[in-house]
Amino acid sequence: MHWNPQKKAAPAFLVLFFIGAAIIACPAGAQSPPGTALQSESSQVLVPVSVYDTRGDALVFPGSDWRLIEKDLESVDVRGLTAKDFLLKQDGVEQKIDSVKFESVPIWNYHDRSGYHTEMIGAGEGRWTSPDWDPRKHAWVSGAPRYILAYTPPDSPPGSCHSISVHVDRKNTLVYAREKYCNISHSPLDPLRGTKLGGEMERELLSTKRPNFRIGVAATTLFSGAEQPEVHISVEIPWRSMKPRAPEAILGLVNSGQHEVVARFSDDAELLSDQIPVRYETQVSLHPGSYSLHVIFQDGRKFSRSVIPINVRAEPQTGPAISGIAMCRQARIADSAIFETRSVGAELFPSDPAEGFHALLGNGLECVPAAVPDFAKGEPVSAYFEIYEPPVVGHAKTSVEARIRVVNRDTGAASVPELSLGLAPFIEHGNPIIRVASEPFVNSLPPGEYRLEIQATDSSGRRTEWRATDFEIE
Repeated sequence: MHWNPQKKAAPAFLVLFFIGAAIIACPAGAQSPPGTALQSESSQVLVPVSVYDTRGDALVFPGSDWRLIEKDLESVDVRGLTAKDFLLKQDGVEQKIDSVKFESVPIWNYHDRSGYHTEMIGAGEGRWTSPDWDPRKHAWVSGAPRYILAYTPPDSPPGSCHSISVHVDRKNTLVYAREKYCNISHSPLDPLRGTKLGGEMERELLSTKRPNFRIGVAATTLFSGAEQPEVHISVEIPWRSMKPRAPEAILGLVNSGQHEVVARFSDDAELLSDQIPVRYETQVSLHPGSYSLHVIFQDGRKFSRSVIPINVRAEPQTGPAISGIAMCRQARIADSAIFETRSVGAELFPSDPAEGFHALLGNGLECVPAAVPDFAKGEPVSAYFEIYEPPVVGHAKTSVEARIRVVNRDTGAASVPELSLGLAPFIEHGNPIIRVASEPFVNSLPPGEYRLEIQATDSSGRRTEWRATDFEIE
């Protein structure tokens, strides 16, 4: 944090989380990773900077009405600054600013069936979800817009780290920015690679040390329409038994049968400030085959790791075909965020699935996946799956329906009447992949072990195989 010398006093009542204040070096156009070690692999360093006017009254007190927050943030954001208003130094030497961009931070506040919580897109382009909170007692996390300064740094050895300072030539301003970047090559989806923290987590992942707690991990293979199917990964974190110790971070390695690392991802939850996240989601693309997924999460001192198998089938060439099934803790309206960033140039879910994180969406509903498929008695249970249904030559428009049944795993008997779901509302014109986020189909089963089975049939009589996944009612 840097204070403008002209500022007279710090506002002790400022309780909003100021997001996106990290100084970050990364490829131009890539999402800025706010991890503890920061990287550069292009000719430019991108520096996110938040600037606030400190002359106003208290912004938000705990217990205040959340509806005031957007107005209050609008009143303190300093906008309209140009390169001439900033002074940026690297290692104490002033640098020429190539460009200045004003953008939003990918963070949203939700009110859905689970309660009030915050969701954000992390440095590795995965999605973090905060614990539920009481809006009467908790200030909302703000996705306040930020400036992105770009400059071309002097040459430096690979792995070297450099200090950066940012100053704004304006009175009564508060400037938030991290103080260094490191010249380390990395993938935009793997910001911890090559960093000290990433190395420590890799060693813990491969060690035989007993974990401090347990995490739940699930992987669902979906269709991509490309050579490599997409795998949606969900991680659930036992946040109630943990205390926040920055940095909270996650690392995943996908190993082939020959124990070769074929894919990686990493991310940190820095933008959630002092909150331990409850869930993390991301996607990786894999060639058909059998793999093992190794995941580690750490809260700054304690860690947990988990290993699960992943079996990836080849993308279908003919249809119909059915993907894996993700069990859902809830199916919510896809646009149910009730407080969003005001610079709407950035979208939460890219329209192109190949670009960054995208949620499990179908017909306006979003599936919130369960990494641990254990549901409380009376808790609604729904699912997400995909059907590959290319047009049938010589046939008019084809209709498709899904048969859904739930059976008791011990007896094999049907636990609820078989459901028939017409998929016409989920069909997108010109897209052979039908993405289905179902309404809850279970909410009154007694405790026990169950299996969900789904099959799709089209009007020409073609059928998919039955796909199944297990879940429990506690």
